[in-house]
Amino acid sequence: MKISTTWLKDYVVYKPPLEAVAERLTMAGLEVKSIKDHVFELEITSNRPDWLSHIGVAREIAAVENLRLKLPEIDHQDSRKLSGWKVALKDPEGCPYYSGVLIEGVEMNPTPEFMRERLEACGQRSINLIVDITNYVLLETGQPLHAFDADLLKGKEIQVRKAKSGEKFTAIDGKTLELEGGDLVVADAQNPAALAGIMGGRDSEVSERTRNIFLESAYFSPHRVRASSRQHRLSSESSYRFERRVDPAYVDFARNRALLFIRKYGKPRFISTVVKTGTLPRMEGTKIHLTPADIVNVLGLEIKPHVVTAVLDRLGLEVRQTAQAWDVKVPSFRSDLLSPVDLVEEVARIHGFDKIPSTLPSRAPLVPEPTPVIDLAETSRTFLAGCGLYETVTFSLVSDRGLSEADLKEAPVLVNPMHKEMRWLRPTLLPSLLNVVRKNFDQGAAGGGFFEMAHTYRMKSSKKVSESKYLALALFGVYQDKNWRDAEKSASYYDLKGIVEAWMEKAGIDAFQFAPAQWSLLDPDTCEQIVSEEKVIGRLGRVAGVLCQEWGLEHDVYYAEISLEAAADASVSRVAFHPLPKFPAIRRDMAVVVDEKVLAGEVMALIKSLGGELLRQVEVFDIFRGGRVPPGHKNMAFRLTYQSEEKTLVSEDVQDHHASIAARVAEKFQATFQ
Repeated sequence: MKISTTWLKDYVVYKPPLEAVAERLTMAGLEVKSIKDHVFELEITSNRPDWLSHIGVAREIAAVENLRLKLPEIDHQDSRKLSGWKVALKDPEGCPYYSGVLIEGVEMNPTPEFMRERLEACGQRSINLIVDITNYVLLETGQPLHAFDADLLKGKEIQVRKAKSGEKFTAIDGKTLELEGGDLVVADAQNPAALAGIMGGRDSEVSERTRNIFLESAYFSPHRVRASSRQHRLSSESSYRFERRVDPAYVDFARNRALLFIRKYGKPRFISTVVKTGTLPRMEGTKIHLTPADIVNVLGLEIKPHVVTAVLDRLGLEVRQTAQAWDVKVPSFRSDLLSPVDLVEEVARIHGFDKIPSTLPSRAPLVPEPTPVIDLAETSRTFLAGCGLYETVTFSLVSDRGLSEADLKEAPVLVNPMHKEMRWLRPTLLPSLLNVVRKNFDQGAAGGGFFEMAHTYRMKSSKKVSESKYLALALFGVYQDKNWRDAEKSASYYDLKGIVEAWMEKAGIDAFQFAPAQWSLLDPDTCEQIVSEEKVIGRLGRVAGVLCQEWGLEHDVYYAEISLEAAADASVSRVAFHPLPKFPAIRRDMAVVVDEKVLAGEVMALIKSLGGELLRQVEVFDIFRGGRVPPGHKNMAFRLTYQSEEKTLVSEDVQDHHASIAARVAEKFQATFQ
């Protein structure tokens, strides 16, 4: 925001140089980014709308420099009663207070030179006398005003109401908007004349030919102005202030300030009495009780009572000092002061942060707590990058594209998103990674692998959002390029499953198995869930064909999604050391014919449970269908590794044990041997 240093001198007489004033303002929290041609470029924080005016900045300078603030003169002349006009406030929630005054016979004289120069210094171009006066008062007081051409308002009527759904409105900047029921408008007897607090309409715009004016000054609801401004992507100097809350005490002050200029430079024939409707928000402000202990607890030092009183008084606060405390009444322009700690901050910044000594903390250093999820994420990042996968970072907001009805029911929805389609907090990382795959495919990538660790969100029945961190992996296209030794190889489900199994081992999860699962986003033929200690910690499989078609992908995509919290819970934090085996192992094969529905993991789980201390490893090395294998069945070959820590095994040591395991497998799965 630009503030004219010449203009500031109307309200506070400060001593040069400007650089020194700028430094003290910055140290007090009002950052002066630059000084150029007697203009301060300020960085205004969102909690200080009182700084969005020359009077507000002058008040801050007066507090920092311990100077007197002088307020400008306003109009006090008597006016005649307004007759023949109606002003109706139909939405007091959106506009608690509205006032207006009719001004007739205005001479559209040139804007005074001092006013035009000050507007231009602050980045405003001169338009005409009336518009320049309203802009000048806006920059001076922080209260937006709006002037309508009274002859263009139909029916001599002003209505402050909700817009009708689908109602059209053409703003001064030429944009035609289709309004919604939540929009607040200032309308004449027929149509909207202004989008309240944001911008006036072209049909009632003040021009050089204007002679009769209806001048508006009102207090509009900050959240209603903010919602409409974002909904229609329309902003202005007025909306910037209204949505941050204007000072109720300046609504009438600013109007009367403008009337003084209009009476002096526009020489109107007639100015009516002010029509007021509604009630201004309570202006006396909050009452806060501040004690010396509050200051010591926050700042770590004592500040003399008379200094505290002086600082609060310089800030424009009404202070009553007692023997052991201060009772402070907060003015309406400081809506950000709500509790004692806010007052302590005010005392600190005006007294000077540089006067607060640096001290070491008195408490002992905290013992760092375990962070298993963070540790697992770091381990995963290194491991998966070593597997040749690339890490991605995508947006948490997604569209409904690719999400099932069940996912959408639980996905939190933003009420006022910046993009109409990107309004869901993602319940799964799959759409995000499909976008990554699609982008790489469009750039000519024949294949690849990606992973991401990010949060997913679910809206539970209690209407509270649960946030969980997941690891997602995706493989697509060519997984191994052709070379002089090997042929080109496309990614498969088993490549993904192998990476997941290796990751589980790296994560310290020993007891896990894969089981059939159903998820609408994955192909039912390959969809499996990862189970550890009877808890599901993830899912994997081939992405459903309809999703690949929707993303325009010609290759299959294989996807896994694992809960890092659940994986961290299942992880063994301490790995026990086992001496390297001293004696050789014996391997025995077991080929069984089972029903097609029997999973290799089920057979392996049974073999491991029966193996005892001698059985060290079970793996599948072949699956065969057709030939002598009956239809609807398959032949699975397992390799069992036996090893003792005490001696070298011979065939007789494992033969009976191996036969017993085979018998139990045949019994449970109705298996035959080949």
